[in-house]
Amino acid sequence: MRFFFVVLTLLLGLTSAQAEIAGQNDPQFKEALVQWLQGDDDLAALTALSELAKADNRAAQVFLGRVNEAIHTHSHVTGPMERKARIALMRQPGGLSGKSWLKAASEDVPLAVAFLQAKVIREKPAAVRALLDMDEVTAALMPLLSIIMNGELVEAKSLLAHQNLPKHAMYLQALVDRDAANTTKYGPVLGSGRRPRSLGMTANTKDAATSLFLWEGFHWDNVEAGQDRQMIPATFPESLINDPHFAPLKALCHNRCKNDVPKCMRAIMIHQRGSTPIWITLSSPVETLLSTQDYHASPRVQADLVRLIRVSTYDAPRYYRSLDQCSYRIMYPDD
Repeated sequence: MRFFFVVLTLLLGLTSAQAEIAGQNDPQFKEALVQWLQGDDDLAALTALSELAKADNRAAQVFLGRVNEAIHTHSHVTGPMERKARIALMRQPGGLSGKSWLKAASEDVPLAVAFLQAKVIREKPAAVRALLDMDEVTAALMPLLSIIMNGELVEAKSLLAHQNLPKHAMYLQALVDRDAANTTKYGPVLGSGRRPRSLGMTANTKDAATSLFLWEGFHWDNVEAGQDRQMIPATFPESLINDPHFAPLKALCHNRCKNDVPKCMRAIMIHQRGSTPIWITLSSPVETLLSTQDYHASPRVQADLVRLIRVSTYDAPRYYRSLDQCSYRIMYPDD
């Protein structure tokens, strides 16, 4: 029912966009986007978006440019392709490897400019502000974290005052406070605190605990005061099982491991530790064209999540088998 409403909204042009991108109300673009959300013929959906991008539909260019960067959304299609065919499908013609469609759209689409600038160190502060102004909040978060990690604390403090930032940005503020407190005449001693909770990010309030878990997930010292240290807490935080950020993960675990959903969620979150937070990676490629809520309601999101889960830097099958047999079969289906 929810996905039917999403489809109807897209077809009627009732998007939640803050600033319309040329071509987003083109019926062919809407149909391609709906087909992409269905997830049952991604080659056809990507081909439709590619043809629209080549016909100068800016919305298709922006969306396809961002999808191209989200490898887990298309690796099952593009992975087996020959290089030339893959470039022709996903990128703008030009050079040996083609160019991002975002470059074509950046001629007159400010959002495309911001997406591109967010990858360039010296241009990140302006890009983050532009993304926040245009309500592309999730896309702004990792570049904002990068600004903090680079020691640009003045710029970070200014950006953290933006009204569109969510509550869980308090984690980023705690990082800034940590580095500001350890600044010498030579600049901040970056990463000088193991955990931002030492500067106000305590687990005593629900918002702070939520923010900490969203950004860091499970951690070796993520235990309540007075408890013995343990490698990893034994349970997924009960207060976050129904958090919207983890809705696709909960749905996947319910479908595959319904006998113990929290145990499945815990194992998969441990498997993903150290990477970009799963709720950031599994957000809409372009919120202006498709809300994350609608993407999460679509048939394709669980397949995207599974592909994301199977790309991990912490590859220790025996360990994950010991954590939970059911989620282990999601992570390592061929083992």
